[in-house]
Amino acid sequence: MPSIVDRLSRAAEALDDRWELAAVPAVVAFASGAKFRRLAAPVDFHIGVSFATPLPVTTAWEFLSLPSTGGGLTVSPDDLALAVAGAIVTALLAGVLGAGYLGSIVRTLDGEALRFGADVRRYLRPILSFEALVAAGSLVGILAAATAPALLFVVVPATLVAAYLLYPVPYVVVVEDVGLREAIDRGLAFTREGGEALDFFAGYLLAGAAVSIPATLLFANFGPVGGGVAALALAPVGLVFDTATTAFVREAFGDASAETPAER
Repeated sequence: MPSIVDRLSRAAEALDDRWELAAVPAVVAFASGAKFRRLAAPVDFHIGVSFATPLPVTTAWEFLSLPSTGGGLTVSPDDLALAVAGAIVTALLAGVLGAGYLGSIVRTLDGEALRFGADVRRYLRPILSFEALVAAGSLVGILAAATAPALLFVVVPATLVAAYLLYPVPYVVVVEDVGLREAIDRGLAFTREGGEALDFFAGYLLAGAAVSIPATLLFANFGPVGGGVAALALAPVGLVFDTATTAFVREAFGDASAETPAER
């Protein structure tokens, strides 16, 4: 099985002249107002690491360890309202743009012309539904940890397990051209076996962590301006990670979608 470094390298080569797709993770990153608010708070110099997991649209925030604002896990009504509103906006944006984005990545791997609008229409419902599930799960976890801080020791590993079990799902939707329910069934069957599914996920975590250490140093200590620069500078990195995940899922499921256009 190729290493994650090989997969990322191949993904970058496959993108060739399709780097305009990086506009999607950039736009989704700029929609995360809560992240910019955290960066605006006065903090000491920050060094950290973030462990990114595969998402339909990987933004700069997955590669940044944000500094603590000193508020602990206490969540005010205003903070909770902002978190809910932000999660809804981000889920909507990632769902709509992510449908066209993942479809465009598959077309890029197949050597086809982009049809972003057509792919939005084709995959919108399942990708948007998946984003809504992720947003709902995240909000439940945040609220649980804020209400009872001891639950943090349950929420964190539970989130990681859920991220592993479900990470192929949005990619299966596009690669296999199936609905969300069937994609969940196929994705869970794949990840429950461990093996290459677990190997890829672990490699992805480590690769994301390797990116996050210098990225955090470069961007997380310079307030919202640093966050804005990161949203732009790390968008192509997110695109490469998303392309590598798409290629892996195509290879793993190995159906007609993995054939070249000439073979179809």
